[in-house]
Amino acid sequence: MRRPKTVEEWITLLMYAMAVIIYIVVAFQLAKKLLGGSWATENILIAAVMGLAAQGFTSQRMLSRLDGKFEQFEKRFEEHLAKRKH
Repeated sequence: MRRPKTVEEWITLLMYAMAVIIYIVVAFQLAKKLLGGSWATENILIAAVMGLAAQGFTSQRMLSRLDGKFEQFEKRFEEHLAKRKH
């Protein structure tokens, strides 16, 4: 993996790291819960939702940086669909 160069890349990397840490903690607490202890079920669910939200924000940031780079793909896809209709 290459080293992040811009501030946005560092923020994205930090968000991914936070999501991974949250998932590890939730997995650990879930395992402890299954074996008879630790957090209440609702706390585990809240932590899982927080992890999914962090992942969603990170994905949204990555997609927002693309800024129309899908234009060529969209044109080619429309051409492909037009050929298939005939």
